[in-house]
Amino acid sequence: MKALSLWQPGATLIAVGAKSIETRSWQTAYRGPIAIHAAAKYTAALRHLAVTDPYHQYLLGHFPLPFGAIVAVANLCFVCPTEGVAFAPDMPPHEEQFGDYSPGRFAWLLRDVKPLRVAMPCRGRQGLFNVTGICRVCGCWDLCGCEEGCAWLAPDLCTACIAHATDKELNAFDRKH
Repeated sequence: MKALSLWQPGATLIAVGAKSIETRSWQTAYRGPIAIHAAAKYTAALRHLAVTDPYHQYLLGHFPLPFGAIVAVANLCFVCPTEGVAFAPDMPPHEEQFGDYSPGRFAWLLRDVKPLRVAMPCRGRQGLFNVTGICRVCGCWDLCGCEEGCAWLAPDLCTACIAHATDKELNAFDRKH
């Protein structure tokens, strides 16, 4: 699965559903499942931001914020220049304040966000990077499976999410078992 590192409090804002657009200075052709990674870096300015509104009102109950870990999985649906972003009524109310919409940047629209029950420790990287051992549908991972119990069907799909499996993944699982 592809992953994207964000500085806090951005990663947790996505995980809790307060932020659905990530803004970047670069675009990508990639669309599909993406892991949201909270970077290890946390500056004094970012700490201050996390305790001021509107950030703080969405982060209450989520402190201490996780660092150096995957906090959610989502579906990257659309990427466009920030100049083309129109804020829909169903967007979180402070979406514009949670990103840099200056000209020349790109808006990455995230949907179907699922926070991980327990953050998955992971070393981040710049740009999109690959991670393994995390389900692309529900966000369970090697050491923190689904509450109902699960096993791995494919490198990024657990058995609890079998309805989302491709025929190729099902056939490979059948051959192994």
